[in-house]
Amino acid sequence: MSQKCHSLLWDRRGRQTAQLATLAYDFQRAHVIPEHFHPEDQLIFASSGVMTVRTKQGIWVVPPLRAVWIPAKTPHWWKEISTKTVGYYAINIESK
Repeated sequence: MSQKCHSLLWDRRGRQTAQLATLAYDFQRAHVIPEHFHPEDQLIFASSGVMTVRTKQGIWVVPPLRAVWIPAKTPHWWKEISTKTVGYYAINIESK
C-alpha cells in the first residue's frame, strides 16, 4: 500500500505556502525509496547515476541528465541501479 507524503506546497492547516518546491539529495548505491505518492505533480531528475522509477503503468529508466514526470497522487517507487551515487533532484508543482 502506498504511503502519502506530506505536501511541500501546503501547510498542515490547508493553506498554500508555495506553488513550486525543490529537493536535492545524494543517495548511495542500491538505495530504494518505497512506494509512496505526492499530493502534487513531481519532476524527478537524475544529475548523476541511474535510477528506475516504477508505477502501475510501467517502469522508466532515468539516466544522468534526464527526468521523469510523476502526476499528482500516482503511487510510485524508485531504486538507484548504477554503481555510483545518484544525484537526485525533484521539483514539486501545484497541480490544477
